[in-house]
Amino acid sequence: MLLLCALVALVLAGRASAQNKKMKLEVLPKTLSNKEVKNIMKGWAQSLGVKCDFCHDLLDFSKDTEHKTIARGMVKMVNDINTKHLAKYKVGVTCATCHRGNAEPVRPPGAPPLHPEEGGEEGAEHQHEQGAAPATPAQPGQPPAPAPAQPKKKP
Repeated sequence: MLLLCALVALVLAGRASAQNKKMKLEVLPKTLSNKEVKNIMKGWAQSLGVKCDFCHDLLDFSKDTEHKTIARGMVKMVNDINTKHLAKYKVGVTCATCHRGNAEPVRPPGAPPLHPEEGGEEGAEHQHEQGAAPATPAQPGQPPAPAPAQPKKKP
């Protein structure tokens, strides 16, 4: 019984120290609390319709993964667009502006393929036919505006 209590105490102590451990931040301000970082990441995950394990190694959250590296580049891109190009208009883009709840960004008709191996513009046309709307800018903290109605195809 004493051994079980000691084991539970060690697990709880490990969780507490892990929660207080400073995160390895490369694109977010290092002054953010762990709770603030987690809330931001929950928003990003929701914008992409994914869970933590899409970017993180669940056994080692600090480990760099392919999706985490891509996400850092995307965050830098969004910050660059908002500060250099849209700030004067008092609007901004978010992850949801393009991703709209999808792991891969939604592309308008005729856009080049996300991955060259997909080939041609068929991927963009097929995606649009399935109801994906073109991306439009959003107000910071707001969902993107709905896409304009698309003309119906003639038979």
